[in-house]
Amino acid sequence: LDLSRCWEADSDLRASCLRRCCVDGVDEMMSVDERTLAAVPIGQALPEPEVVPARPESPDTKVAAQWAELKQKAAPLHSPSLDELVSLIGLTAVKEQALRLFEKVRRERALPAERRIAQTVHFALLGNPGTGKTTVAKLLAKMLHEVGVRRSDVFVATTGEKLARMGADKVAAELARAKGGVLFIDEAYGLAPKTS
Repeated sequence: LDLSRCWEADSDLRASCLRRCCVDGVDEMMSVDERTLAAVPIGQALPEPEVVPARPESPDTKVAAQWAELKQKAAPLHSPSLDELVSLIGLTAVKEQALRLFEKVRRERALPAERRIAQTVHFALLGNPGTGKTTVAKLLAKMLHEVGVRRSDVFVATTGEKLARMGADKVAAELARAKGGVLFIDEAYGLAPKTS
């Protein structure tokens, strides 16, 4: 039965395998279509296979297409980091948000300098350990630098617990190190452990 399922493209071979499966116990595991195919006598024309509709486009493919279209509009503005983010598997909502941010930056940069509005960008990346939060944060930080939103590509990573245990002077030093770049606070709930 398993062998017949491997040969779906060759109907004659598949029918031959299925005919040999028509024994007590095995035929009960066969699908209705497999039983129908096994019942066709040798030499008789096999029924035409059912046409299976194409699978819908995956969210990753849609995001990649959106990014390709946006890159054409945005030239010469480009972001290799956004290329890398879009190539990651899954994370569709994150990718869509990153594309919206890129588009917003592109439109803002098209305005004369005196009409631009300075903005601050903050993100909260939520998820279980090992889901790519730090990787995404680094890619977003690089993208913000590549498109001119951040002056520096500095990426300072720390934890909420570490910041909570530092004195005010050390926290100020961490903030100064990240100035112009990105301060990434992993496990930010550690900033206020009693209330988290």
